[in-house]
Amino acid sequence: MGSKIEWTDQTWNPVTGCSPASPGCENCWARRMSTRLAGRFGYHAEDPFRLTVHHDKLKQAAPLRWRKPRRIFVCSMGDLFHEETPHHILEHIFWMIEACRYQRKDHIFQILTKRPERALEFIETWLAERQQIGMEPDLSNIHLYVSAENQYWLDHRAGILLQIPSVGKRGVSLEPLLDEIDLSGYGSLDHVIVGGESGPGARPMHPDWARKIRDQCISKSIPFFFKQWGCYKPDPSKRRVARPDSAGELLDWESGAGKKKTVTWVAYGRTGRASELKYYRHNEAGRELDGTVHSELPE
Repeated sequence: MGSKIEWTDQTWNPVTGCSPASPGCENCWARRMSTRLAGRFGYHAEDPFRLTVHHDKLKQAAPLRWRKPRRIFVCSMGDLFHEETPHHILEHIFWMIEACRYQRKDHIFQILTKRPERALEFIETWLAERQQIGMEPDLSNIHLYVSAENQYWLDHRAGILLQIPSVGKRGVSLEPLLDEIDLSGYGSLDHVIVGGESGPGARPMHPDWARKIRDQCISKSIPFFFKQWGCYKPDPSKRRVARPDSAGELLDWESGAGKKKTVTWVAYGRTGRASELKYYRHNEAGRELDGTVHSELPE
């Protein structure tokens, strides 16, 4: 069975669960989904989003049995590098990723984390241990991403990400995008994903934030993937209005799903623009940014 996540082919969840790490976690999709699965498929009935190792999935070793090359999102229902993930479980998963290389299975393993410090520590240790026993570890089939919702967390997490050795690609997932982000200084990234927030309590994403990141990616030749608007997108019946006196206000917005709403969002004064956004259900808002679907992936 494939995945509905637009930038991957398959999810593989030998570890599930997490805990909040920053404001982007407030309306976590994986936490909501785990609640629906409580008491089933290995999710605890009372605390379904606590960190859980699914030993059955490790034993099944599905990636070693998949013949067709796939992009495999590892731990879409949690954070693989969570501080509670046992070290030996990380070793087991990385052994399986390495084994796919030896068996000439051309899978790409996509790992997304909010904890690059643990990723850096583990990968450096893993590489050193493999070299001590005379092996030349090859992690080129790993595409490692950090998630960030604003400039502060991008600077913190991407700065560490770029120090992590040997992985094939390094990217950032700016979803949910909650503030303006400047990618200056990150020209060495291999991929950028942008998306708005969906679900109950979704926070709107100003369209100019997405446009700025798109334009910077184009100028730096970084593959750009616009994943979704989320619950809010520009109202096609409204024209954008100049508001040079704006001060970054968010006007007339109530969180939560329900009746369709109109959001009037005045951008920061330095951009001097206002946008009216309309509420949509998740699948209605689509993926078009200024009439274009951006689906670029690393080669």
